[in-house]
Amino acid sequence: MEKLIRFLLAFVALIVVAAPATAADPAAPAVFPNKVLHVFMCEMEDDATEEQIEAIAKAWQVAIRQMPGGEEAKVRVLWPVAVANTGQIDFHIVVQVPSFSAWGKLWDNYNDDSPAAMADDMNQGKANCPDSMMWEAVDIQ
Repeated sequence: MEKLIRFLLAFVALIVVAAPATAADPAAPAVFPNKVLHVFMCEMEDDATEEQIEAIAKAWQVAIRQMPGGEEAKVRVLWPVAVANTGQIDFHIVVQVPSFSAWGKLWDNYNDDSPAAMADDMNQGKANCPDSMMWEAVDIQ
């Protein structure tokens, strides 16, 4: 019991000592903001390769970063490794932007002659991504 009380006192002391120093230090890293993830569920065409899909995703990232709101966008391809049931889904494409505001700017500027739409044309029928969903990612500190 005495060890538990010592541990708790030491823990509280660390919190009291560390918290004000971090809050007062302007060089301390800021808390990570929440991120917005737009996740597309995709099917590969029979003649497509993983390398082609990843090249398409890379081209799309380059295009999105040229658009307002997409400057900090990250695009990832998620390939299933150990999954119980993916249904018709072969892979996911995830577009990450820092905020809903950035996402709104990006998609407000997504039109037929935008860089992202032109990159979409490069898909060349290698993948079909008919469904998507939005997620808010919260980093746990």
